[in-house]
Amino acid sequence: AKKEYNKGNKIYLNACNMRLDNCWSLPISLDNKSGVKFTTILNEYEYYNCCNERGRYANFFIEV
Repeated sequence: AKKEYNKGNKIYLNACNMRLDNCWSLPISLDNKSGVKFTTILNEYEYYNCCNERGRYANFFIEV
């Protein structure tokens, strides 16, 4: 996911236990236009959006 983010492709993040068609938690989209490092965004997402109920880590989806 980090390589694709650095290439400029759109990446989606979602907590690992959450379904994609859930009305309470939707996947967020990322691109590298902001200039923020991928690891920084990932760490912030997992800190605020991942827990025991939602899942402890983020899943990645790549738009091709």
